[in-house]
Amino acid sequence: MAERRFDIIFDGSVINGNDVLEVKANLQKLFKLDDNSIDKLFSGTPIAIKKNLDRQTASQYQTAITQAGAKIQLVLHKPATDQKPAEQLRSATTTPRADINTATDAASLQILPPGSPMLNESERVEVAPADINVDHLQLEKVNPFLADDLSPPTPAATDGQYPNPNVSTSTGDHLTLAEPGATIGSDTHEAAATLPLAIEHLDIDPLGNYLLSQAELAAASQAANEAVIDEAAIAALSLSEAGSDLLNANEKPVYPAVEVDTSAFKLMEDNT
Repeated sequence: MAERRFDIIFDGSVINGNDVLEVKANLQKLFKLDDNSIDKLFSGTPIAIKKNLDRQTASQYQTAITQAGAKIQLVLHKPATDQKPAEQLRSATTTPRADINTATDAASLQILPPGSPMLNESERVEVAPADINVDHLQLEKVNPFLADDLSPPTPAATDGQYPNPNVSTSTGDHLTLAEPGATIGSDTHEAAATLPLAIEHLDIDPLGNYLLSQAELAAASQAANEAVIDEAAIAALSLSEAGSDLLNANEKPVYPAVEVDTSAFKLMEDNT
């Protein structure tokens, strides 16, 4: 089994309680870096400050950097062949190529007309066409608003094979475009949606008629009379004098007295 190797990743984080400027000075002294290089370490982007270290060397660096006040991550080193496609793409796009002029004048750029090819002939990849058998497929047109189309006919057998009976073969030649605001659907469809309600026994009473029967009116009047308060009982009531007790002595709750020590309190005079 191959020995595991490690990378030390740093993103500018410091251990809680440490001053960033002090940690910068410690790392600058530890790695002998100039001001520009130390600022790149604290840019917030994860950077591998040491790569492909064995366990013992990685532990020594981890101890020294942690004592300097920096917070690092110790991750397994991945060779270039083990990188994921996304990592390889990011590495390829971030590494400048010698044959590309990075100082291209923006004024020389132009936008091609719509439909223009984005690749040259030499850059295009030819894809071999796939041989797909579509002899058993067919197009159909179905009007979902007509009741006749909801039960499509069963296609006839061809070459000894019976197509799916649930597939409609309607040509759709009878379809037309309705005028704006027109009702969508045939007379048969609309009639099927109408509910058969019997309303011959219903009638509308003339204005001012009671909607309740005489028995219902009598019951409602009796209930209203029973709810009337007896005026004689109201006349027997009186108001007590202001400050009078509304409860009798036997109705009043008794609360036990609580002894509170107030020796620690004193009154103060406010001279303001």
